[in-house]
Amino acid sequence: MFANIVDELAKRGHEVTLVAQKDSMTPEGGRLIEKSSLNDDGQLNARKEFDNINSAEVTEAMQNADIVHSCENFHFSVQWVKEVKKSNHFIQHLISNDAWNIRIPMNVICISQTHRQHMIHNSYGFQQLPFPPYVSNVRGIHIKDARVVCPDIDLEKWKPKNYEKGDYWIWFSRFNPDKNPDDFIEIARRCPNEKFKMFGAHKYLDHADYFYRGREDHPEPYEKMIKETPNIDLLEEDVVADMGKRIDIISRAKGFIFPVGLRTNFHESFGLVILEALALGTPVITTPYGSAPDIVEHGKTGFICSDVESMIERMSEIDKINPHTCRSEAGNYRKGKQAEAFLNIYKSILEGVSW
Repeated sequence: MFANIVDELAKRGHEVTLVAQKDSMTPEGGRLIEKSSLNDDGQLNARKEFDNINSAEVTEAMQNADIVHSCENFHFSVQWVKEVKKSNHFIQHLISNDAWNIRIPMNVICISQTHRQHMIHNSYGFQQLPFPPYVSNVRGIHIKDARVVCPDIDLEKWKPKNYEKGDYWIWFSRFNPDKNPDDFIEIARRCPNEKFKMFGAHKYLDHADYFYRGREDHPEPYEKMIKETPNIDLLEEDVVADMGKRIDIISRAKGFIFPVGLRTNFHESFGLVILEALALGTPVITTPYGSAPDIVEHGKTGFICSDVESMIERMSEIDKINPHTCRSEAGNYRKGKQAEAFLNIYKSILEGVSW
Protein backbone atom coordinates (compact mmCIF):
# COMPACT_ATOMS: atom_id res chain seq x y z
CA MET A 1 0.00 0.00 0.00
CA PHE A 2 2.65 2.49 1.06
CA ALA A 3 5.13 1.36 -1.58
CA ASN A 4 2.68 2.48 -4.27
CA ILE A 5 2.41 5.92 -2.67
CA VAL A 6 6.17 6.37 -2.29
CA ASP A 7 6.89 5.10 -5.81
CA GLU A 8 4.34 7.37 -7.46
CA LEU A 9 5.36 10.47 -5.50
CA ALA A 10 8.99 9.89 -6.48
CA LYS A 11 8.02 9.41 -10.14
CA ARG A 12 6.27 12.78 -10.03
CA GLY A 13 9.52 14.44 -8.97
CA HIS A 14 8.91 14.82 -5.24
CA GLU A 15 11.75 14.13 -2.84
CA VAL A 16 10.61 11.43 -0.44
CA THR A 17 12.33 10.32 2.74
CA LEU A 18 11.01 6.93 3.83
CA VAL A 19 11.47 5.74 7.41
CA ALA A 20 11.07 1.97 7.28
CA GLN A 21 12.67 -1.36 8.03
CA LYS A 22 15.93 -2.55 6.51
CA ASP A 23 15.62 -3.78 2.92
CA SER A 24 12.61 -1.56 2.24
CA MET A 25 12.53 0.34 -1.03
CA THR A 26 14.69 3.43 -1.46
CA PRO A 27 12.60 6.14 -3.14
CA GLU A 28 13.91 7.31 -6.51
CA GLY A 29 15.67 10.62 -5.88
CA GLY A 30 15.08 10.27 -2.15
CA ARG A 31 16.41 8.20 0.69
CA LEU A 32 15.60 5.37 3.08
CA ILE A 33 16.18 5.79 6.83
CA GLU A 34 16.34 2.27 8.21
CA LYS A 35 14.45 1.93 11.46
CA SER A 36 12.61 -1.05 12.91
CA SER A 37 10.05 -0.91 15.70
CA LEU A 38 9.81 -4.69 16.04
CA ASN A 39 11.32 -7.00 18.62
CA ASP A 40 13.27 -10.07 17.52
CA ASP A 41 10.05 -12.09 17.78
CA GLY A 42 8.31 -9.74 15.35
CA GLN A 43 6.14 -8.00 17.95
CA LEU A 44 5.66 -4.24 17.77
CA ASN A 45 7.60 -2.39 20.46
CA ALA A 46 6.19 1.04 21.31
CA ARG A 47 9.36 2.05 23.15
CA LYS A 48 11.47 1.36 20.04
CA GLU A 49 9.03 3.28 17.86
CA PHE A 50 9.14 6.26 20.21
CA ASP A 51 12.96 6.20 20.22
CA ASN A 52 13.10 5.88 16.42
CA ILE A 53 10.87 8.90 15.85
CA ASN A 54 12.91 10.94 18.32
CA SER A 55 16.29 9.90 16.91
CA ALA A 56 18.43 12.70 15.48
CA GLU A 57 18.20 11.38 11.92
CA VAL A 58 14.40 11.09 11.86
CA THR A 59 13.70 14.34 13.69
CA GLU A 60 15.98 16.21 11.29
CA ALA A 61 14.12 14.68 8.34
CA MET A 62 10.79 15.74 9.83
CA GLN A 63 12.12 19.21 10.55
CA ASN A 64 13.12 19.66 6.89
CA ALA A 65 9.99 18.08 5.40
CA ASP A 66 7.13 20.06 3.88
CA ILE A 67 4.69 17.32 4.91
CA VAL A 68 5.03 14.47 7.40
CA HIS A 69 2.88 11.56 6.25
CA SER A 70 2.50 9.34 9.30
CA CYS A 71 1.66 5.67 8.83
CA GLU A 72 3.27 4.56 12.10
CA ASN A 73 1.17 2.90 14.75
CA PHE A 74 1.42 5.26 17.70
CA HIS A 75 1.64 8.50 15.71
CA PHE A 76 4.63 9.82 17.62
CA SER A 77 5.75 11.67 14.50
CA VAL A 78 2.49 13.63 14.35
CA GLN A 79 2.86 14.54 18.00
CA TRP A 80 6.42 15.74 17.31
CA VAL A 81 5.42 17.92 14.35
CA LYS A 82 2.51 19.47 16.23
CA GLU A 83 4.28 20.11 19.55
CA VAL A 84 7.91 20.65 18.51
CA LYS A 85 7.75 21.98 14.96
CA LYS A 86 4.59 23.92 15.86
CA SER A 87 3.01 22.97 12.57
CA ASN A 88 -0.11 21.26 11.21
CA HIS A 89 1.80 20.06 8.17
CA PHE A 90 1.10 16.38 8.76
CA ILE A 91 -1.46 13.69 8.08
CA GLN A 92 -2.37 10.66 10.16
CA HIS A 93 -2.91 7.79 7.75
CA LEU A 94 -4.91 5.05 9.47
CA ILE A 95 -5.06 1.61 7.88
CA SER A 96 -6.93 -0.37 10.52
CA ASN A 97 -9.78 0.05 12.97
CA ASP A 98 -7.31 0.42 15.82
CA ALA A 99 -6.72 4.14 16.29
CA TRP A 100 -3.65 3.56 18.41
CA ASN A 101 -3.11 6.53 20.68
CA ILE A 102 -4.14 9.45 18.49
CA ARG A 103 -3.18 12.28 20.82
CA ILE A 104 -3.91 14.91 18.19
CA PRO A 105 -7.10 13.75 16.39
CA MET A 106 -6.86 15.90 13.29
CA ASN A 107 -5.80 15.57 9.64
CA VAL A 108 -6.87 11.91 9.75
CA ILE A 109 -6.97 9.84 6.56
CA CYS A 110 -9.07 6.65 6.44
CA ILE A 111 -8.91 4.06 3.68
CA SER A 112 -12.60 3.55 2.86
CA GLN A 113 -15.90 5.27 3.48
CA THR A 114 -16.91 2.49 5.86
CA HIS A 115 -13.61 2.88 7.71
CA ARG A 116 -14.25 6.62 8.06
CA GLN A 117 -17.74 6.08 9.45
CA HIS A 118 -16.44 3.51 11.91
CA MET A 119 -13.65 5.75 13.16
CA ILE A 120 -15.85 8.83 13.54
CA HIS A 121 -18.76 7.11 15.27
CA ASN A 122 -16.87 4.55 17.33
CA SER A 123 -13.51 6.15 17.98
CA TYR A 124 -14.31 7.84 21.28
CA GLY A 125 -13.03 5.46 23.92
CA PHE A 126 -12.42 2.78 21.28
CA GLN A 127 -8.85 2.21 22.39
CA GLN A 128 -8.87 1.37 26.08
CA LEU A 129 -5.46 -0.28 26.44
CA PRO A 130 -3.38 0.98 29.38
CA PHE A 131 -0.38 2.32 27.45
CA PRO A 132 2.87 2.94 29.35
CA PRO A 133 3.74 6.55 30.26
CA TYR A 134 6.06 7.17 27.30
CA VAL A 135 3.15 6.46 24.95
CA SER A 136 0.34 8.47 26.46
CA ASN A 137 -1.85 8.83 29.50
CA VAL A 138 -4.84 9.44 27.26
CA ARG A 139 -7.01 6.38 26.70
CA GLY A 140 -9.94 7.79 24.79
CA ILE A 141 -9.86 9.40 21.35
CA HIS A 142 -12.38 11.37 19.39
CA ILE A 143 -12.14 11.95 15.64
CA LYS A 144 -14.52 14.65 14.47
CA ASP A 145 -13.82 14.15 10.79
CA ALA A 146 -11.57 12.26 8.38
CA ARG A 147 -10.76 12.29 4.69
CA VAL A 148 -10.78 9.09 2.62
CA VAL A 149 -8.06 7.85 0.27
CA CYS A 150 -8.55 4.28 -0.90
CA PRO A 151 -5.55 2.03 -1.53
CA ASP A 152 -4.68 1.33 -5.15
CA ILE A 153 -3.17 -1.60 -7.02
CA ASP A 154 -0.59 -2.05 -9.76
CA LEU A 155 -2.70 -3.67 -12.47
CA GLU A 156 0.39 -4.49 -14.53
CA LYS A 157 1.79 -6.46 -11.62
CA TRP A 158 -1.51 -8.06 -10.62
CA LYS A 159 -2.44 -9.33 -14.06
CA PRO A 160 -3.70 -12.83 -14.95
CA LYS A 161 -2.04 -14.75 -17.78
CA ASN A 162 -5.52 -15.77 -18.92
CA TYR A 163 -8.98 -16.13 -17.46
CA GLU A 164 -9.13 -19.93 -17.37
CA LYS A 165 -10.42 -21.26 -14.08
CA GLY A 166 -9.36 -24.36 -12.15
CA ASP A 167 -11.40 -26.61 -9.89
CA TYR A 168 -10.69 -25.10 -6.47
CA TRP A 169 -11.70 -22.28 -4.11
CA ILE A 170 -9.19 -20.14 -2.27
CA TRP A 171 -8.63 -18.25 0.99
CA PHE A 172 -5.57 -16.07 1.54
CA SER A 173 -4.88 -13.62 4.36
CA ARG A 174 -3.40 -13.72 7.86
CA PHE A 175 -4.06 -16.79 10.00
CA ASN A 176 -5.83 -14.84 12.68
CA PRO A 177 -9.44 -15.16 13.96
CA ASP A 178 -10.13 -11.64 12.68
CA LYS A 179 -9.77 -12.92 9.10
CA ASN A 180 -12.00 -15.92 9.93
CA PRO A 181 -10.22 -18.87 8.31
CA ASP A 182 -12.49 -20.91 10.63
CA ASP A 183 -15.55 -20.55 8.43
CA PHE A 184 -13.58 -21.22 5.26
CA ILE A 185 -12.54 -24.51 6.87
CA GLU A 186 -16.16 -25.09 7.91
CA ILE A 187 -17.30 -24.54 4.31
CA ALA A 188 -14.70 -27.04 3.09
CA ARG A 189 -15.95 -29.62 5.58
CA ARG A 190 -19.55 -29.11 4.43
CA CYS A 191 -18.52 -29.42 0.77
CA PRO A 192 -16.38 -32.59 0.71
CA ASN A 193 -16.63 -32.90 -3.09
CA GLU A 194 -15.09 -29.46 -3.66
CA LYS A 195 -11.37 -28.59 -3.53
CA PHE A 196 -9.96 -25.74 -1.46
CA LYS A 197 -6.60 -24.02 -1.11
CA MET A 198 -5.34 -21.81 1.73
CA PHE A 199 -2.26 -19.69 2.19
CA GLY A 200 -1.31 -16.75 4.34
CA ALA A 201 0.95 -15.36 7.03
CA HIS A 202 1.47 -17.90 9.80
CA LYS A 203 5.16 -17.85 10.74
CA TYR A 204 5.53 -14.59 12.64
CA LEU A 205 3.82 -12.29 15.15
CA ASP A 206 0.75 -13.81 16.81
CA HIS A 207 -0.10 -15.67 13.59
CA ALA A 208 2.36 -18.43 14.56
CA ASP A 209 0.56 -18.91 17.89
CA TYR A 210 -2.82 -19.24 16.23
CA PHE A 211 -1.49 -21.52 13.51
CA TYR A 212 0.83 -23.90 15.36
CA ARG A 213 -0.15 -23.78 19.04
CA GLY A 214 -3.48 -22.06 19.59
CA ARG A 215 -4.23 -19.29 22.06
CA GLU A 216 -6.71 -18.69 24.83
CA ASP A 217 -9.17 -16.99 22.47
CA HIS A 218 -8.70 -19.75 19.84
CA PRO A 219 -7.38 -22.95 21.48
CA GLU A 220 -7.45 -25.18 18.40
CA PRO A 221 -4.44 -24.52 16.11
CA TYR A 222 -5.30 -23.79 12.49
CA GLU A 223 -2.64 -26.27 11.34
CA LYS A 224 -4.52 -29.08 13.12
CA MET A 225 -7.89 -27.94 11.74
CA ILE A 226 -6.57 -27.95 8.18
CA LYS A 227 -4.89 -31.35 8.52
CA GLU A 228 -8.23 -32.76 9.66
CA THR A 229 -9.89 -31.42 6.49
CA PRO A 230 -8.57 -33.56 3.61
CA ASN A 231 -10.01 -31.46 0.78
CA ILE A 232 -7.93 -28.40 1.82
CA ASP A 233 -4.48 -27.95 0.30
CA LEU A 234 -2.31 -25.76 2.52
CA LEU A 235 0.26 -23.78 0.52
CA GLU A 236 3.38 -22.84 2.47
CA GLU A 237 4.45 -19.19 2.67
CA ASP A 238 7.67 -19.83 0.76
CA VAL A 239 5.67 -21.28 -2.16
CA VAL A 240 3.57 -18.15 -2.61
CA ALA A 241 6.46 -15.76 -1.94
CA ASP A 242 7.04 -16.10 -5.69
CA MET A 243 4.70 -13.46 -7.14
CA GLY A 244 4.28 -15.39 -10.38
CA LYS A 245 3.08 -18.47 -8.52
CA ARG A 246 0.84 -16.45 -6.24
CA ILE A 247 -0.81 -14.69 -9.17
CA ASP A 248 -1.32 -17.99 -10.97
CA ILE A 249 -2.87 -19.64 -7.90
CA ILE A 250 -5.30 -16.79 -7.23
CA SER A 251 -6.26 -16.15 -10.85
CA ARG A 252 -7.14 -19.82 -11.54
CA ALA A 253 -9.39 -20.15 -8.48
CA LYS A 254 -13.14 -20.46 -8.98
CA GLY A 255 -13.58 -17.82 -6.33
CA PHE A 256 -12.07 -16.19 -3.27
CA ILE A 257 -14.13 -17.00 -0.16
CA PHE A 258 -13.49 -14.41 2.56
CA PRO A 259 -15.94 -14.83 5.49
CA VAL A 260 -14.44 -11.96 7.48
CA GLY A 261 -16.59 -10.69 10.36
CA LEU A 262 -18.89 -13.70 10.70
CA ARG A 263 -17.39 -14.92 13.99
CA THR A 264 -15.77 -11.81 15.42
CA ASN A 265 -16.65 -8.12 15.53
CA PHE A 266 -13.71 -7.38 13.24
CA HIS A 267 -14.62 -5.05 10.39
CA GLU A 268 -12.15 -4.96 7.51
CA SER A 269 -11.05 -1.36 7.03
CA PHE A 270 -10.42 -1.95 3.32
CA GLY A 271 -9.45 -5.48 2.36
CA LEU A 272 -6.56 -5.30 -0.07
CA VAL A 273 -6.78 -9.07 -0.63
CA ILE A 274 -10.27 -8.56 -2.07
CA LEU A 275 -8.91 -6.05 -4.57
CA GLU A 276 -6.03 -8.38 -5.49
CA ALA A 277 -8.48 -11.19 -6.23
CA LEU A 278 -10.67 -8.98 -8.41
CA ALA A 279 -7.65 -7.66 -10.31
CA LEU A 280 -6.83 -11.27 -11.19
CA GLY A 281 -10.35 -11.93 -12.43
CA THR A 282 -11.39 -13.99 -9.42
CA PRO A 283 -14.91 -13.41 -8.03
CA VAL A 284 -15.25 -12.79 -4.30
CA ILE A 285 -17.74 -14.32 -1.87
CA THR A 286 -17.61 -12.26 1.31
CA THR A 287 -19.70 -10.62 4.03
CA PRO A 288 -21.51 -7.30 4.58
CA TYR A 289 -19.15 -6.39 7.41
CA GLY A 290 -16.57 -3.65 7.13
CA SER A 291 -15.61 -2.31 3.72
CA ALA A 292 -16.18 -5.46 1.65
CA PRO A 293 -19.44 -4.08 0.15
CA ASP A 294 -17.50 -0.93 -0.83
CA ILE A 295 -15.36 -3.07 -3.14
CA VAL A 296 -17.54 -6.02 -4.16
CA GLU A 297 -20.76 -5.40 -6.07
CA HIS A 298 -23.25 -8.14 -5.28
CA GLY A 299 -24.11 -10.19 -8.35
CA LYS A 300 -21.55 -8.40 -10.52
CA THR A 301 -18.09 -9.07 -9.05
CA GLY A 302 -19.12 -11.55 -6.37
CA PHE A 303 -21.66 -12.13 -3.64
CA ILE A 304 -22.27 -10.54 -0.24
CA CYS A 305 -23.46 -13.18 2.23
CA SER A 306 -24.40 -12.98 5.90
CA ASP A 307 -23.74 -16.60 6.88
CA VAL A 308 -21.99 -19.81 5.87
CA GLU A 309 -25.15 -21.36 4.45
CA SER A 310 -25.71 -18.54 1.96
CA MET A 311 -22.02 -18.63 0.97
CA ILE A 312 -22.34 -22.31 0.10
CA GLU A 313 -25.49 -21.56 -1.91
CA ARG A 314 -23.73 -18.81 -3.86
CA MET A 315 -20.83 -21.11 -4.71
CA SER A 316 -23.15 -22.86 -7.16
CA GLU A 317 -23.79 -19.50 -8.88
CA ILE A 318 -20.19 -18.38 -9.26
CA ASP A 319 -20.24 -19.02 -13.02
CA LYS A 320 -22.66 -16.09 -13.31
CA ILE A 321 -19.80 -13.74 -12.44
CA ASN A 322 -17.66 -12.69 -15.40
CA PRO A 323 -13.91 -12.69 -14.55
CA HIS A 324 -13.35 -9.88 -17.08
CA THR A 325 -15.85 -7.73 -15.15
CA CYS A 326 -13.94 -8.37 -11.91
CA ARG A 327 -10.74 -7.23 -13.59
CA SER A 328 -12.45 -4.17 -15.05
CA GLU A 329 -13.88 -3.10 -11.69
CA ALA A 330 -10.42 -3.35 -10.11
CA GLY A 331 -9.41 -0.65 -12.59
CA ASN A 332 -11.24 1.84 -10.39
CA TYR A 333 -8.28 1.46 -8.02
CA ARG A 334 -5.45 1.75 -10.56
CA LYS A 335 -2.00 2.58 -9.25
CA GLY A 336 -1.42 6.33 -9.07
CA LYS A 337 -4.82 7.32 -7.71
CA GLN A 338 -3.55 7.28 -4.13
CA ALA A 339 -0.62 9.56 -4.92
CA GLU A 340 -2.86 11.96 -6.86
CA ALA A 341 -5.27 12.18 -3.92
CA PHE A 342 -2.49 12.70 -1.41
CA LEU A 343 -0.82 15.41 -3.48
CA ASN A 344 -4.10 17.35 -3.45
CA ILE A 345 -4.33 16.88 0.32
CA TYR A 346 -0.70 17.96 0.84
CA LYS A 347 -1.38 21.11 -1.18
CA SER A 348 -4.44 22.00 0.87
CA ILE A 349 -2.56 21.46 4.16
CA LEU A 350 0.29 23.71 2.99
CA GLU A 351 -2.35 26.33 2.19
CA GLY A 352 -3.54 26.18 5.82
CA VAL A 353 -6.42 23.68 5.65
CA SER A 354 -6.93 21.31 8.59
CA TRP A 355 -9.82 19.09 9.59
